[in-house]
Amino acid sequence: MKLISCEKLEKSMAELQFSIDAETFKSAVNAAFKREGKKYAIPGFRKGKAPKAMIEKMYGKDLFQYDAINDLFPENYEAAVKEANIDVVGRPDAEVVSMSEDEGATLKVKVAVKPEVELGEYAGLTVNKDVKTVDEADVDAEIKRMQDRNGRLLTREGAAENGDTVDIDFEGFVDGKAFEGGKAEHYSLVLGSGSFIPGFEEQLIGHHPGDSVDVTVTFPEDYGKDELNGKEALFKVTINGIYK
Repeated sequence: MKLISCEKLEKSMAELQFSIDAETFKSAVNAAFKREGKKYAIPGFRKGKAPKAMIEKMYGKDLFQYDAINDLFPENYEAAVKEANIDVVGRPDAEVVSMSEDEGATLKVKVAVKPEVELGEYAGLTVNKDVKTVDEADVDAEIKRMQDRNGRLLTREGAAENGDTVDIDFEGFVDGKAFEGGKAEHYSLVLGSGSFIPGFEEQLIGHHPGDSVDVTVTFPEDYGKDELNGKEALFKVTINGIYK
């Protein structure tokens, strides 16, 4: 590899130009032919047995030359960067300027480089330190927030109590028929939260994991579904677990 030039461009870019000698390039072309030539079929020759000149005549003179460029580029590009003494920070954009087995190859590469930073006058600068005061209430609030975020529910024995979280399976029936949206498995419900139909949560209190409970409730008149508004419903509930 011979470094021809290294030019600093705008916006932290650099352009390198370097050449690869004819002997190295020709050797890489022949190696590419030995590796890739067997893939090409030429009439009158068994596949993989056609001479290099015949393949190049049919598919193009530069067929194996571009393979050679791809093989040689990484090592020679790295050497050019090192000789140019630049800190590259991006992928290179390469262009073949010229290539032939008699004269070798010349490449031009544009690449992003580490920007040069000039420090201004900084001696004697003053900085205002912003001191924040934290009172006990702030500390307690942060502790509570972290507890809520990282807390885990613990399985407990005994009967379900108000405030417990229960894992339940349930299926609801109105007039003896299951209704849409009335079935779920492993539903997590906090007893006393009021998130379910009025009267549902209270009927689970006092029961244990594994219990099957018939819960009878009445949907509010304004529940939002005509087929359920004001209707009495029976829920078949199984308590899978109780958590504190």
